Amino acid sequence: MNRCDFSSISTCLKNHISESNQMSQPDFLYELFEDFMDDPANQDFSMDNGLVCRWMTGQTKISPKISAYYSKPSNQRKLAHMFNAWNGSRLLQKAISNNRKYLRSD
Repeated sequence: MNRCDFSSISTCLKNHISESNQMSQPDFLYELFEDFMDDPANQDFSMDNGLVCRWMTGQTKISPKISAYYSKPSNQRKLAHMFNAWNGSRLLQKAISNNRKYLRSD
C-alpha cells in the first residue's frame, strides 16, 4: 500500500533531484533540512547513515526535534522557500495527488 508520509514524499523529491545530481541520502537530508542544521541550537544534532536510511524507508519516524523545529510558522516558511528553489512544490503536489487516498497523519 502506498502512503503519503515523510518517506514517500522525501523519496519522490530525492529521485527527482538525483536525476540531475547524484546525491546520497544524508546529503539530501542535510540540504532539505539546511535551516535546521544551520541553527546554532541544533549544532549537536547529527544524522548517521543508518538513521537517515530508516527515515527514508519509513522504518523510523523523523526526529521529533526536526518536526518541532518545522512546526513553527517562521521555519515552515523557510522550508517552503527551499521547496520553491527546488521546484519542490510542484513535486509535492504531484506526490500528494497521486497518493491522496492514502493520506495518513502518522
